[in-house]
Amino acid sequence: VVVIALGFVGIFGMAVLSVHMRFLRRGKPYQFFICHHKVAAGNLARLLKIHLLEHNKVHRNVFVDSDDLRDLNMLFTYIKDDLETLIVLCSKDLLQRPWCLGEITTAFLNKVGMVRVSLPDFTPLDEADIIAVGQNRSTSDIRLLAEHGMSMAMVQ
Repeated sequence: VVVIALGFVGIFGMAVLSVHMRFLRRGKPYQFFICHHKVAAGNLARLLKIHLLEHNKVHRNVFVDSDDLRDLNMLFTYIKDDLETLIVLCSKDLLQRPWCLGEITTAFLNKVGMVRVSLPDFTPLDEADIIAVGQNRSTSDIRLLAEHGMSMAMVQ
């Protein structure tokens, strides 16, 4: 009888937790996602994550891919469904990385909040640069983004 009662308590507890996680949880699991070029800003991304998590107004997780990404195929889904604000650490080579382009494009298309942090080596893009982003892509970059439903027109 005790085992059966414990079983019911466990099932009831799991049901309550499921309802809470699905309907009552306030906000998305990640308050911030830090988009960055690993070589140019990987250390800064980690430092920023540490400082954000210590800030009294940050109450949810901060996503940095090297810490939090378990399935690369889910990367853009995290941005689309689980993120409040994308922080883009803009360095010189940020837009050379297809994953970074995809993160920014996904956030833009899904109306996720974005904050740009321009590093000293970053030059803001003009119209010619934006066109070049699509023209100077390798076939593998274009294929990678296309596999996730993004065209070069969306990226531009």
